[in-house]
Amino acid sequence: MGGTPDAALYAYNNTAPIVYQQRKPPSRFQKVGSSSKLELYQQLLFRLSLAGLVPFYDTVASIKITDNKMKVTTKRSRTISLLFSKAIIFDEEGIAGIEVPRKQKKRKYEVLDWFNVRSGMCHKCEVIESDTDFVQRIHFYPSDRIDGNENKKDLVSISTMTEDQLHDVEHSEVYVKFKTLHLMKEAGITGSKNGTDDRGNAKYRPIKIESAKREVRNITRSRYDNTEYLTFNYDQYSEKEWSKVPKI
Repeated sequence: MGGTPDAALYAYNNTAPIVYQQRKPPSRFQKVGSSSKLELYQQLLFRLSLAGLVPFYDTVASIKITDNKMKVTTKRSRTISLLFSKAIIFDEEGIAGIEVPRKQKKRKYEVLDWFNVRSGMCHKCEVIESDTDFVQRIHFYPSDRIDGNENKKDLVSISTMTEDQLHDVEHSEVYVKFKTLHLMKEAGITGSKNGTDDRGNAKYRPIKIESAKREVRNITRSRYDNTEYLTFNYDQYSEKEWSKVPKI
């Protein structure tokens, strides 16, 4: 149970059906060797679907568990009741009927702030890393806004935040933008060319970026006790295990 990468890999390795309310794919920037982990995750769900092991696909609106009974309500208000002998839970978020966790953890979030770059798209930089949780990394990628683009880049700034920080103005998109601009300048990135000065040296416009969207992902799981019918899996598959996923 769960739409996480590890849930998909477990289902594939054990030829088990997978049920989830929401997909939780890895970032497009996560790698397994030279392969994209996102592509491997998508391939796993595709193979499971072909085998009839994704019974509800992306249609689940809610899930409720009572002992070994599962009630699934779809987005079209259809209700399906299932019996199971054991459910392996990789993501309990959104599942009703589960007991209170044994150990409640304070939530932390991975926050992805996506920016469209208006000036400063052309450079060789792929990643900038900092030594703080706030704007830990900046990933640059070929812009999806420009057809046939090969060398013009947009960016995403990735931070780790607590619940309080998530609602704090000093951790808002505006402050992410300021720090992102600062780190880009430190890395030697400039805006687009703007002629030359009196000595013939190239002049550049200021870097300009615009906020596109903020994506928030919960990265904390509280600890639950296993029951007769439910097993909570907190293990994470290693890169070695992911490298065994067959490629289409």
